[in-house]
Amino acid sequence: MGNAAAIYTAKLRAQYLGDGIAHAMENLGETMGRLQLPDDGAVVTIAPQNGTGAATVVRTAATKLYAVIISPSGSGGYLQLINAAAGTVGVTAFDMSLPFQANKDEAFIIYPGNQAAFGTGLCAGISTVAKTSTAIGTTVNSVTLIIAP
Repeated sequence: MGNAAAIYTAKLRAQYLGDGIAHAMENLGETMGRLQLPDDGAVVTIAPQNGTGAATVVRTAATKLYAVIISPSGSGGYLQLINAAAGTVGVTAFDMSLPFQANKDEAFIIYPGNQAAFGTGLCAGISTVAKTSTAIGTTVNSVTLIIAP
């Protein structure tokens, strides 16, 4: 059985985002009951490293990724997700790169959860282009991830 508190928290956060993201989160919430989320730590909000530097650590153990919500500010770019307990933006090879536009919330839903990509850990950082470490002009406000071990 899924964790009711994690589902409830995700649905509450979705109310403050754009309609498309709110609908995506509502749909994910309907599915989350079958995803076996173990605790309230399933919804994590971070401020990822902008450009060259140590990537922001989300989790230092195997992680299943179900959703990513990016709330950018004045610059667009790419969120780099790294399969490692620690990494460096633009140096450590990323396993997933998600584009986002300036001033427009973006939601990415991964069905049924990325089972293998983050077997070591999960770190995040942002850059101007998917394969570089160049910082964007204005860093993102936040990135919310729905994860499970």
